[in-house]
Formats: sequence, structure tokens, C-alpha cells
Amino acid sequence: MTSSSTSPRPKWVRLGLDLVSLRLVVTAAEELSFAAAAQRENTSLSAVSRRVAEIEGRIGITLFDRRDRGVLLTDAGKSF
Repeated sequence: MTSSSTSPRPKWVRLGLDLVSLRLVVTAAEELSFAAAAQRENTSLSAVSRRVAEIEGRIGITLFDRRDRGVLLTDAGKSF
């Protein structure tokens, strides 16, 4: 009998998160703007918004306070 040497999957993988979505969240947090994050990551604003919303839905926490001009991080978003 040999034991499997596979390591446990990271928590973000178990939650169904992917690196692209996580990178977009970090970029949006740095830019405080989904539009600026989209431009910086060479993707569409709708893709950034959708991926952020999907992450928020999966973890059950609001990460960003959406404003007319950009976004602000919530306390949970700062911790995330």
C-alpha cells in the first residue's frame, strides 16, 4: 500500500476561483476602478465586473462598494 503524495488543493481552488479572476480583483483594488483594471489587463469592463461579481457570489462577501466614478474597497475587500 502506498499513500498518495498529492497535496491538498488551496482554498481558492476549492472555492472554484481561478487565477485570472483573482488577478482582476487585485488590479481593480489597486486601480480603484473596474474600467482602469480592464484597460490595464487588456480586457473588457463587463468581463472585470462579471468576474468580480462571480467571486463575491462564491465567497458570499461584497469586496467593492460600487460608485458612479470607480469603486472603493469594503473592509472585507481590504482583508481579501
